[in-house]
Amino acid sequence: MKSILHQLYYGEISPATQYEARLEEYHQMQEQHGQEYESLAQSLEPIQRKKLAKLMDQQFDAIPMEYADTFVDGFQLGVKMMLAVFQEELTVSRSYPCEGDGRGKPKRN
Repeated sequence: MKSILHQLYYGEISPATQYEARLEEYHQMQEQHGQEYESLAQSLEPIQRKKLAKLMDQQFDAIPMEYADTFVDGFQLGVKMMLAVFQEELTVSRSYPCEGDGRGKPKRN
């Protein structure tokens, strides 16, 4: 099995293509929106239907950009949380020095 860094380097990690919503509520909402869209589209004249389809396509084109920004923000938050944990660990180990592995934990035999 390749390391996560190798997978990243070779482009094998792609959260955007691997994501699938798991909430049943989300799937129900999507189904309802699809039905409402179809109902609205059928009530429109052909020219209006084309305009609606174009507008919906434009909105769908923006979604990946929003997902990318959300992913980046979440990743950055995760890294900040990890840094806070490690800073806390360093502070604790400096406050309570003892023999061990340098992190305030006793050596294993």
